[in-house]
Amino acid sequence: MSRNPLVDQIAEAFGLDFTGEREAQLVEAVGSRMRACRLRDEAGYLSLLRDPDRAPKELPMLAGRLTVAESSFLRHAKQLDALVDLVRRRLSTTTRTLRILSAGCARGEEPHSIAILLQERFLPSERARVEIVGIDVDPVHIEHARHGAYSPWSLRSTPPELLERWFAPQSDGYRLDAAVRGMVHFEVRNLMAPDPLFWLPGSFDVIICRNVLIYFTPEAMRMAIARFTRCLDANGHLFLGHSETLRGVSDEFELVAADDAFYYRKSPPSRRLPAQAARRPVPAEPAGHGGLYEMLNEERYADLLRLLADPVDPALVAMRAACQVNLDCMADAEATVRTGLERHPRSGQLHLLRGVVLERLADQGGAIDAYRQAIVEDETLAAGYLYLGRCYRRLGWLAEAREPLRQAVARLPGEHPHRLALVSGGFGKDLLLQIATSELSAANP
Repeated sequence: MSRNPLVDQIAEAFGLDFTGEREAQLVEAVGSRMRACRLRDEAGYLSLLRDPDRAPKELPMLAGRLTVAESSFLRHAKQLDALVDLVRRRLSTTTRTLRILSAGCARGEEPHSIAILLQERFLPSERARVEIVGIDVDPVHIEHARHGAYSPWSLRSTPPELLERWFAPQSDGYRLDAAVRGMVHFEVRNLMAPDPLFWLPGSFDVIICRNVLIYFTPEAMRMAIARFTRCLDANGHLFLGHSETLRGVSDEFELVAADDAFYYRKSPPSRRLPAQAARRPVPAEPAGHGGLYEMLNEERYADLLRLLADPVDPALVAMRAACQVNLDCMADAEATVRTGLERHPRSGQLHLLRGVVLERLADQGGAIDAYRQAIVEDETLAAGYLYLGRCYRRLGWLAEAREPLRQAVARLPGEHPHRLALVSGGFGKDLLLQIATSELSAANP
């Protein structure tokens, strides 16, 4: 329980956690809705939210002020590729229709991305055996998704050939092709609201719920995962965001690695381990740049770049370069890192970012040199050991890979998440530790 009854009421209604620094966002949203409802104080608004007759109308309006709608088409495309490949394999082993649930789908970019990939890669007879359902708590978002009109920013990661094939230009953006829109059924639903007819046992084969649970309280996270578990088929799969993990939340899944994508498979009861005590995925932020790191975790790269136009602090220079890498602006990222290293040649994080840029540019030798220099300048930099070891392993240099990967496994548990956020591509600490462990196993044939 928090000291603010509104925080507790929102957690009960939506599962959202507005303790700590996020409480200011709640106060702003509630203030807006209080003015709309012509209420003078928070006590009156709290009474409204607790009123069984009035709350059902007000809660969806409030939800739109509280939830994060930032998304884009084909976001984290490798994970979507893994999902589509999984569906193809499942179709080959059954004659029934497979059902995919996109939970917390915002304006529909994610389920529509899946539909586009099915249009591109599946035969019509295969597509006919796949149902896609998108749900979100905000009715405005769902209406937007049904209409299928999107801004250029939502399509920033869409390859030009797909943009031309599946989107029609409009005065203010693009409209998605009707054939794709028709593949997805959208509904307004709250993950915290029980609905036995929707959450039927075994009713979905795949659930994708990315970057939603990171905003939940630990209790709400457990409830949502338990609900997903019940409604997944016995061979079901769950896709979460890179910064989300089931570690300490559920013992009913096992991690699956597919290239650079990770997801969860419902595990047989015989292989389940006792769940650890639940814990928050992101610990307290250090003083100084905490709000900026939160924006980085939320993938608000363009907003960060506007704030970090000409940073001097090496940590902020590294953050600017990280944003440019995530936006695939490699030339800009390379220039930012080069200028930063001229000012701060002893910055381990900047050398690490230089390695990431060079590896993305297929300069493996240069990347190795940069990663080695990163851990020379900062021997505590866990991500430096991980990236160096992974680069060695991908080149087949297994003997060289083992020691840095051992160091990564040893150092990652104590590393602060913000030092990892710059180069992790959204992966959380627990998932990075699992990656490092997997890489180390692969380097020990």
